[in-house]
Order: sequence, then structure tokens, then C-alpha cells
Amino acid sequence: MARLIQNAEEKSGTEPGTLFVQNASTEVNGFYIQYNASHFTCEQIQATDLKPDIKHSEDFVHWYHFEGFGREEFFNNIKSSFNLPSLQLADILNTDHHPKFEDLKDQLFFLMKNVHLNETAKLVEYNHLGLFVGEDYVLTFCERPTNVFEYVIRRLERSYGKIREQNEDFLFYSLIDAVVDKYLAVVERLGNNVEELEVLVANQQRYEKNLTKDIYRLRTEFLMLQKLILPIRESIRIMINHQDTLFDCNLNDYLNDLKDHIEQITNAASSYRDMASDLLNIYATNIDLRTNKVLTFLTVYSTIFIPLTFITGLYGMNFKFMPELDERYAYPIVWLVMISISVGMLIFFKKKKLI
Repeated sequence: MARLIQNAEEKSGTEPGTLFVQNASTEVNGFYIQYNASHFTCEQIQATDLKPDIKHSEDFVHWYHFEGFGREEFFNNIKSSFNLPSLQLADILNTDHHPKFEDLKDQLFFLMKNVHLNETAKLVEYNHLGLFVGEDYVLTFCERPTNVFEYVIRRLERSYGKIREQNEDFLFYSLIDAVVDKYLAVVERLGNNVEELEVLVANQQRYEKNLTKDIYRLRTEFLMLQKLILPIRESIRIMINHQDTLFDCNLNDYLNDLKDHIEQITNAASSYRDMASDLLNIYATNIDLRTNKVLTFLTVYSTIFIPLTFITGLYGMNFKFMPELDERYAYPIVWLVMISISVGMLIFFKKKKLI
């Protein structure tokens, strides 16, 4: 869980709204897209290109996207250019903050995390993401470079669907939908891993330390995904209940579809988390059963050797007067007795299904 809570002591005691960049970097990359039904342009943009109190043409939708948080000066520049509130900008910079939605009267604000499954490290990576929508413009801020909006850009560029004909509210919805789709893809991939581990556990013949680690890692990942998706579900519910006052276009059907996707993610993550927990219990039980089988095997054969040890110990004593020692067939008789005892005990244990 520590991956979602970092640098808390450094921010402790600061005034609300203080812009504090964690792991400050001077590099901020971004692009600016301007479009309407018949026009589309996309160009790279730097933080220094922004001017205070930017005025936009009402004939276009304007989308500014930035990757990397740079330094506090960058956000101060953004703040003056778009008249953004300090508290929400501070929430974007606070990469520990949980997802949320806020109506700021002149703007709407959505805070969430994008997810990406790192196949090499076998971990889910989280990318802090903030969105503002205002009159004719949308702003997006990502903690690190991401391709989560690649399909949205392609739809805008090639005029797929209705996105070019809609206003900034529809773009705002489309960006959130793209992030939610990423959650669905990650949960599906992790779910496939759980099902593969289920087969391994069912066929496992010996203890493997990595198998336990993999199951525990998956259970932890699903728990973290649940913690992130539940606030997003609540935010979408608020947007649906107040969509008439929040948006200029009718997004009711789209938001309900988005809510269904989130419900699917929530239910799948919960089910797979339970499966992972059950796998841990089943795996531990299987290991205990195999250990018990080994102990039973050792106990049975130790029990067989108890009377044999007694006989050999008895006749191994060097007493002078032991009549059996003078018998001609004493040695083979002792062997016959010991073999008979061993076979008899083996048959007994076999009938009792102990071996």
C-alpha cells in the first residue's frame, strides 16, 4: 500500500493550496489540440508558451495536455493562464490524493489515477491524472508520460464517431472513459493471471516460494484497484445525478454506460481478489496435506521397525545362557518372524489406507 502514500512528512504542516511538486523536474511535455466538426490541429506546446488570461475562440474546443509536473513555476503559470484554483492544483500535485470530482461553478475538476500493467516487473503502475473542463477548453495533467489518450486523439484526428461534433463536455467524458477502459483491461489481464495460478495450484506437487508471492501480489493489486475505482464510481454517480446542471450537452446515456463499466470493474476486482485469497488458503492447505502425508509415511515405517528393533535388540544381548542361540534354525526363524511381522503390519496399514 505504500506505493499510494509517499512524501507525507515533507508536506506536513504546509498551508492548504500550497503548490508542492514531489520529485521536481524541469521537463514538461505537452500538446495543444484545437478542433471542431470541420477542423483539427495538433501541436507540441511548452509551459512557456502559455500567456496569462488566455482567450479562446468559441468556434473550437481547445485541449491542453501536459505530461510531467515540472516545478512550482509551471503550475503558477497555468494558474494565471486559466484562472485555476490553488486547492485543486495542489490536489493534482499531491500524487497520494484519492480520486474525486468537484463542481467549481466555472469549471469542473476530476482527479483520478491511470493504471498500466508492467509485464516485466509484474506490477500495476499508477499515473496521477487531473482534468479541468471550462468554457470551450479542457486541461489534462499527467504525472508521467502516458498513452491512455491515444485512441481519443485518433478519434479526433480522423473524426470517428460524434466526438468532433460535440463540445468540451463530451471530450471531458471521453477522457475519463479512456482511463476507465484502461482499468478494465488491467483487471482482465490480472484476472487471467489468477486463473493461470489456479491451474498451477491444482496441479502443484511441491512447495514453490514464488507461487505464494505471485498469489499474494495479485491479491494486493486487486485491493489497490478497488480502493481507486470506488471513489471514481461515486464521482460518476454524482455526475449522473446532476448532469443537467453540470453539462451543456446530454451525457446521460454515456455516463450510465460508463457507470456500467465501473460496476463491471468493481465486481471483477472483488471476485478476483476473493479468488486470490482462496488460492492462498488452498495452496497452504495442499502444502499441509502433503506434509501430513510425508509424516504419515515416516510414522508408518517407523512403527513397522519398532518390533523389528525389539527383536534384534533382544537377541543382540550377549548373555551366556540364551537357549535360542543354540538352535540350528534360529537365525532363519528370526528372519521369518521379522518378515511376517513386517508384511502383516503393511497389510494392516494398507487396509486402514494409511499408505
